[in-house]
Amino acid sequence: MSAIPLFEEYPALKEKLPYIRLGTLPTPVQKADRLGNALNTSRLYVKRDDLSASEYGGNKP
Repeated sequence: MSAIPLFEEYPALKEKLPYIRLGTLPTPVQKADRLGNALNTSRLYVKRDDLSASEYGGNKP
């Protein structure tokens, strides 16, 4: 498990507070070629928050 800022700041909580990862972060960024072409730009990217937590439906957690 990677470092959790809350537990770094308050180490005693690590023993008392269960930790459950709700999402997969960071979310990827994807180039949007077709939309970029329609908008006359070659540098259009979309942040894929819908991939952050597939079990819960995107960025809702």
